[in-house]
Amino acid sequence: MALPHLPTVVMYHIAQQLVDEFGVLPTSEERDLTRCTLLTLRETCKDFAIMGNIKAVLFRKISLHATEDNLNQLRQTNMTAFANFVHAIDFYPSPYPVYAEFQAFKARLDIRTINITTRKICHTCNQRSREEHVSSHKCGRHASATIDIEATYDALWTCAQNDTAVVETGTLPKAWAKTLSAFENVDAISLRSLLGGCYHDGSNFEIVVPTNHDCCGWLVTIASRSMGNCGDLLFKAVIQALSPVGRLIKTFSLTCELSTTWVNQGIEPYWDGLSFEGLESLEVLYRPSSRVETDLFAAHAPRTSFHFLVEQSHHTLQHLKLVAEDPYTVYMSWPPEKWDFSKLRELEVEGFGFDPRALANDIYRFQALERVTLKSCGPQEDDGDWRYVFEAIRENLNILHVEIGHIPVYFLGTDTTYWSLTLDMLDEIDDQSTSTTDRLEAMRRSLRLYLSRKADWDDILEGFFLQD
Repeated sequence: MALPHLPTVVMYHIAQQLVDEFGVLPTSEERDLTRCTLLTLRETCKDFAIMGNIKAVLFRKISLHATEDNLNQLRQTNMTAFANFVHAIDFYPSPYPVYAEFQAFKARLDIRTINITTRKICHTCNQRSREEHVSSHKCGRHASATIDIEATYDALWTCAQNDTAVVETGTLPKAWAKTLSAFENVDAISLRSLLGGCYHDGSNFEIVVPTNHDCCGWLVTIASRSMGNCGDLLFKAVIQALSPVGRLIKTFSLTCELSTTWVNQGIEPYWDGLSFEGLESLEVLYRPSSRVETDLFAAHAPRTSFHFLVEQSHHTLQHLKLVAEDPYTVYMSWPPEKWDFSKLRELEVEGFGFDPRALANDIYRFQALERVTLKSCGPQEDDGDWRYVFEAIRENLNILHVEIGHIPVYFLGTDTTYWSLTLDMLDEIDDQSTSTTDRLEAMRRSLRLYLSRKADWDDILEGFFLQD
């Protein structure tokens, strides 16, 4: 018996089995495989296509891109078939940076041809080939071996200008606002990056620039830091889309590249009507456009976009994650005391330099705090030592979990060493004295005992953290 002729109840149980497995799969690769299976079932049979359990998996989170192509796709998509199942949206910027000068473009790229019928570029809307043509030319046609860089630049410029125009004219934000209005259950918004590596680590980013052929393009490799204002345009489009909708957003994640948004003074008019007063989780990846040291909470810049987000949400936030991509070039003076963070349960800080006294003061006063994570960060020069922070963690009896990672330490006559520590306060810790010649291991043991209130600050900790 062919699968489509099975009783509906049997088909439903087949789908439900896959859905149940999806919920307990441990890795993203396994979940992606099951998701592909569910998608294939949905495309194969009408009965599968209308099943709510399949839609709940496939459409719980969707992706939207700040491109002209995505705008055209939205106009052709019937949202009503799955709108009620969407709970989260990932927004991605245009993959096409605006280059002001041809010479700058030429100096930063490496071009080769690629048959785009055999390669999928994830998370981008840049495969501009016609599906019906590709299906009839499965082998594709390769572009000329001699690459015309000027033609590539012109094609890239055209794509960038078109993607910029749909944002600047308000066409894309209006379409997104209409989409958000249809997705009544959406309460999680993420602005994502297309880059695989760090903004300043010298990594490259690949984009496909269309050629005159329908089934091949130029694969252009450019430096990741050359993405220009793509992230700023995405941020503007998302904020403009959210403002008129009035949706209660509980989770807001911002990890795209922003070259000006964080440092510009004043709030743009399109922020009017925007509310983050019900925000519960805020994640910010700070990717500065240069290596200039920046103060994220600077008192002299009280009306930046970041201040707006935190000022509106500090009394409802339960999870705050702040990551500086380029460690120790961003200084965090820490938020004003008027922001009480009365419900904050999880605090994650990574890559920032800080004043340990100020951070300790806030760990004391955040009485709902249960988890503290500090990675690749530490006191700025002459700002004091870690003991203030450790003492605050020790004295806040509500804290149950501490994670400290990739903290540099400099032993005399040796290269830089990094140490980490994970501590669950409810775990049993052996407080019996043991000897070890490993300074890092001895420090970790003493620090665990100190943070868990089973021992006082000892000579090992004093010597380790005050060795300078």
